[in-house]
Amino acid sequence: MPENALAKKAQIGDYVAYDPTKGVTDTSKLTYTSPIGSGSSHGNGHSEQTFTANNTIQWRVLSKDEITGEVLLISAEPIGNDAGETFSMKGAIGYLYAQQELNEICKIYGYGTGSDTTKTFTYETGDTVEGLDRGTITGSGARSICVEDIDKITKYNPKTFTSGSRKYGDSYTHSIFYPTKTMKNGKSTEEKERTDRWTAYYYVASEQMADTTNVIYQILFKDKVNVNNLIYWLASRGVGLDSAAALFGMFRVNEGGVAYNSLCRSQFGELHENIHSLSIRPIVYLKRNTQISVQDESGVWQISE
Repeated sequence: MPENALAKKAQIGDYVAYDPTKGVTDTSKLTYTSPIGSGSSHGNGHSEQTFTANNTIQWRVLSKDEITGEVLLISAEPIGNDAGETFSMKGAIGYLYAQQELNEICKIYGYGTGSDTTKTFTYETGDTVEGLDRGTITGSGARSICVEDIDKITKYNPKTFTSGSRKYGDSYTHSIFYPTKTMKNGKSTEEKERTDRWTAYYYVASEQMADTTNVIYQILFKDKVNVNNLIYWLASRGVGLDSAAALFGMFRVNEGGVAYNSLCRSQFGELHENIHSLSIRPIVYLKRNTQISVQDESGVWQISE
């Protein structure tokens, strides 16, 4: 590995002067507008919302590999949209396309100098029982953080989750309304007997990571001054179940741990829809063996490429 490789010099939590706008000639790549959408076309189910990359965001080292030279950055704080608001998703349409929308938003941060634009990221849309469709993000070095990223760092195993007599992976056969791509509003028109699996879970991070002063804990769960708990979307879906209801929703970081937001709930002969609004948090992959020129007086690593 080169002597001045960022992966060799930087420590987890260090700040890096990555600019998602630097060197980008096609500025259209720096903006994404998430549409309301429909059951058959992607969207958030709530409203048109625009995000534009800028050079005011601070970035920190989330992980590094001194063998491959790869470094992953994460935004120092969760990010809002151009109106300074959080990102809202609603109901069945939001659930069907949540992974796509979060990754499409976050990809705008992956075109700057030093980013690894050869990466390919995948996401899933649709209903788990009817069948999932796989999409890809290419040409960008950025994606949304997901619950699998958090679990890997905290070493949490979802298969150990229990809630009363229920546990992760349990199957339930029931007649319910459900999210579907086959209808314009994203909702089935009648109840159908089907078998769903419980894949939602939650946990307190401090129960997994005893040292809450650790820099990686602070990056994921605390704000800059280590006072307030961070809240942001995770680009991962889950289903919560019992014999009478099914909850279709998204994971989030909230109150010092991993939690779960239901975007729609099938119960009492209807698919009830909910709105949730949270910030987004992109991860950027830098090119392997990215070179740094200097660590400035404020401790920020400068990319030399």
